[in-house]
Amino acid sequence: MVLTESAADFIDTDEFAVAAVHNGTTTLSVIPSVAYEEPLDGVESKAPGALASNETAFVQGDTLSFGGDDYVIVNVRKDEAGLFTKLRLRMTT
Repeated sequence: MVLTESAADFIDTDEFAVAAVHNGTTTLSVIPSVAYEEPLDGVESKAPGALASNETAFVQGDTLSFGGDDYVIVNVRKDEAGLFTKLRLRMTT
C-alpha cells in the first residue's frame, strides 16, 4: 500500500495538533509530547518534545513556540518511515 497523503495531513489542529511558530517567523502545526529519554546512566527522564511534518527543515538550536511557551530544539530525528520529524525541546526561561 502506498501512502499518498503528506505527513502534514496527519498533523491537523482540528485533532491533536497545535499551532506553533518556528524561528519566530513560520507558522506550522505540531503535536506536543513528552519524550522519554534514557541517558547513558540508565535513568529515565522526561523532556518536552513535538512531532512535526518533514516538510519543514529543523536544526538543533532553532526555536519553537506553542501553548504560550518558548522552546529551543535540542535534538532533531526523523521517524522510521521518514514522514515525521521528532523534536526534543528545552523550555527557555
